Amino acid sequence: MATLSMSLGVYYNSELIAGFFIYIIIIDMDKWILLIVGGGGGLLAGVLAASTFLRNAIEKKSERLLKEAEAKAEVLKKDKILQAKEKFFQLKSEH
Repeated sequence: MATLSMSLGVYYNSELIAGFFIYIIIIDMDKWILLIVGGGGGLLAGVLAASTFLRNAIEKKSERLLKEAEAKAEVLKKDKILQAKEKFFQLKSEH
């Protein structure tokens, strides 16, 4: 026999609630499997999309940093060549 219980002013039938959960667990198992598989697939797709996005962002940043480093190296190279030429002409003029 179903008994009515009161919890925080809300009446519920404990057998009805237990039966509902049994229905969810046993009868709707295919829906739960579909939900779990779909959730797992969605999670996998999200991880793949995020990793692709992050990989592309890292590649773009590394390319930008490499170009900046090459430009700085070229400026330093030209500066050192100019300093060497100046030193050469200074030593040449002394002798």
